[in-house]
Amino acid sequence: MILTIDVGNTNIVFAFYKDSKVHSCFRHSTKYNKTEDEYAVFLLKLMEKSEINSNDIAGVIIASVVPQINNDLIKMCKKYFLKEPLVLGDDNVQFNLKINIDNPKSLGADRIATSVGAIERYKSNMIIVDFGTATTFDIIGKDRDFIGGIIAPGIRTSIESLHKNTALLPLYEVEKPEKIIATSLNDALHTGIFYGSIGMIEKIVSKIKKELDNEIKVIITGGLSGLFKQHLNCVDIHDEDLTTFGLYKIYTFNNASSHAI
Repeated sequence: MILTIDVGNTNIVFAFYKDSKVHSCFRHSTKYNKTEDEYAVFLLKLMEKSEINSNDIAGVIIASVVPQINNDLIKMCKKYFLKEPLVLGDDNVQFNLKINIDNPKSLGADRIATSVGAIERYKSNMIIVDFGTATTFDIIGKDRDFIGGIIAPGIRTSIESLHKNTALLPLYEVEKPEKIIATSLNDALHTGIFYGSIGMIEKIVSKIKKELDNEIKVIITGGLSGLFKQHLNCVDIHDEDLTTFGLYKIYTFNNASSHAI
């Protein structure tokens, strides 16, 4: 079994892969003050419930956009799984993705992993919309290369920004509103964020397609993608685990002779 760890600004996703498929997946909020032992307590309890033994873990790979907590996760892997994890972004970790942008090193580890996962499953010519802390649009060209992308404020980030910068607007969980014209404060917030996000995504996807002038698939992934999949006219595929699947494929690419799957 391979453990993939996707460290985002909002959540850490721990996914266990067996025979190229997710066996179990757990989320933990991203916190800067956790120790390796605290992460292990969280993970080992859930592993026990899913009947995963620490001895089952043949390898670990990490993608992180929060460098401050990487060391504690690495220590956890060494102490509790007796594994030195691969860390995407380190010079010794290779991946099968050509990055055709001005500064390839500026592309985040999470977006690399997501792109690799998408190429493995859907080949080429696609826009990957990832609903994370930021809403990102990653474009894979006809030659299976990363040709560019867009970063927009994430949905929960927008909600938190409204809350922090206004005196009376509350925090809330995004959901589909019952109607477009709101008659309450909460409904007004839900409508603005929900349909504002749909409008932004549809418009950006439309302009990307026009610029590329070819047939292209639209794939959505990430935490809130399930809520929006039925309300976005541009979507062809909903795939929740593209990032961790990409990490799994990068692990196997770096361990081609290994039987640890």
